[in-house]
Amino acid sequence: MFIRQTKKTQGKILVVGGGPTTFLSIIRSFGRKGFEVHVANDSATDLALYSRYITRAHRIAPSSAAARRKSDIIRIMKKEKFDLVIPVGDQNVIPFHQFRHEYEAAGRVYLIDDNAFRITNSKILTGQFARDLGIPVPRSEIISDVAGSSSVLSTFTFPVMLKPASSFTLENLEEKSEVKKTDTKKQAEQSLRGMLLHGEVLVQEYFEGTGIGLEVLACEGKILVSFQHIRVHEEGKSIGSTYRKSQPVDETFLSGAGKMVAALHYTGVAMFEFRQNTDTKKWVLIEINGRFWGSLPLPLACGVDFPFFLYQVLIEGRREFPRTYRTGLYCRNTSADLQWLGTKIFHRDSLQRTKGYPVFRYILEWGNVLFLREKNDVLVLDDLTPGIMEIYRLFKKGCFWAIRRVRKKYAYPRYSPKKHRTDLPEALRNAHSILFVCFGNICRSPFAEAALRTMVSSEIQVGSCGFYPVADRSCPVEAVSSARNYDIDLSGHRSRVITEEMIRNSDVIFIFDGKNLQSMAGKYPRIMDKVWYFSEVMQKGPVAIQDPYGEDLAVFEQVYRDIFENCEVIASRLT
Repeated sequence: MFIRQTKKTQGKILVVGGGPTTFLSIIRSFGRKGFEVHVANDSATDLALYSRYITRAHRIAPSSAAARRKSDIIRIMKKEKFDLVIPVGDQNVIPFHQFRHEYEAAGRVYLIDDNAFRITNSKILTGQFARDLGIPVPRSEIISDVAGSSSVLSTFTFPVMLKPASSFTLENLEEKSEVKKTDTKKQAEQSLRGMLLHGEVLVQEYFEGTGIGLEVLACEGKILVSFQHIRVHEEGKSIGSTYRKSQPVDETFLSGAGKMVAALHYTGVAMFEFRQNTDTKKWVLIEINGRFWGSLPLPLACGVDFPFFLYQVLIEGRREFPRTYRTGLYCRNTSADLQWLGTKIFHRDSLQRTKGYPVFRYILEWGNVLFLREKNDVLVLDDLTPGIMEIYRLFKKGCFWAIRRVRKKYAYPRYSPKKHRTDLPEALRNAHSILFVCFGNICRSPFAEAALRTMVSSEIQVGSCGFYPVADRSCPVEAVSSARNYDIDLSGHRSRVITEEMIRNSDVIFIFDGKNLQSMAGKYPRIMDKVWYFSEVMQKGPVAIQDPYGEDLAVFEQVYRDIFENCEVIASRLT
């Protein structure tokens, strides 16, 4: 926890969450107005923590430790006596709603009505709700099991969008369930196998058009403030936005949002996501974010201060607000936008999807900065440090990427020549401890550890760990399901972070891919003589076993099949 001395304040706010966009924007909104801003966060590396507007930062337990996290937040609320507590992001909003009575007993918390939350937090219920009000939505069907998926998919024209009911659930706050765009029926069926493990999936026709965001602040079913932006760069298969532009509010969209706000008797902020075909002028509602949204920096830059306005509605009872704002202003999320550009350059599928969007046009867009019509999500003049740190991290990441590209084809021969590979059988015969190391220690290495334990005597010590610097993370649902095929239960596994002691006490260390190799060689160059690619036990050389994290169930099953076969060979050498 750190404390900054500030001048006399007009209020005291706690913002619970993390991230360099929404979280940071809310901090800046209140800090600029002279509030004493406290934050509760479970990361020591969050860019937002560098903001000069933070008075005090409280470290809380990670979302995986739900009971301890709730206890930490309530303790802080009771001690500090905030005027308002604002949870940010689904990972915080969902637990706050689940335990709202406990939180509200400790202080004033911004939460929308339970019924409004139930509808806006479910893509399935949102679609049904909008359809009942006569709001156009894409044609959709609900799939509950794999058996019935084929017949439903046969009725759609591809591509289609596959959407989980919710991105996060109370039972799984660490792993986001992504929306997926699939181009073929076979691809959709493969994706559904993994997605259905988390619950029902909404199959939705893909509506060709441009993303439009309409953000509102409402009170008791009446819209008090509205703002609209168009998505200039839409990112990836989930069609997220990395570069956007403010535009006047379209009365058509405002009317549709107004119907839904009135029907929900809504009080609070919300972002209505529409898509509009510029040729036909037809439009559909995609979803409703019943919370603060990722593009919040843009309305703040245009003069629409949603966080502060919300405070005034809830605490001061204000009902009249300015209705004009700056239009034609752009706002960019630099880190995400560079990744967006990377997908257009390096991924063939993305190039095909964005044909007609040349790189030189992307370069010309940066001219908006020179003409003072572009702002940045993180880098702002009155709070420079978060933006400077973002640039530093991007530069550092770029250097590492360039070094890896140069060294990639040379890394394996230097660390593990043929002689090293032929030494593996003898190393296994003399081994008393085996360590499996992957990136996150939630997919590959824990399964390898558990599988090998079932095959060797208790005299052989078997362990696993990962380079990802966050411990106590659970395995994805797909990992737990795939492991059950081998009578292995990974539901109780919690990730461990690699340490020098683990390395020192291991006789043989197995890594899974080139990324693991580079991390190992960079951190522990002196022990590379006892590091092998896992695939070397099959005498295949340095063949990477891909990280299945975020992939479909079919990918997990294939990866686990390979791991299990390799473990059988290791066991035979150990015995």
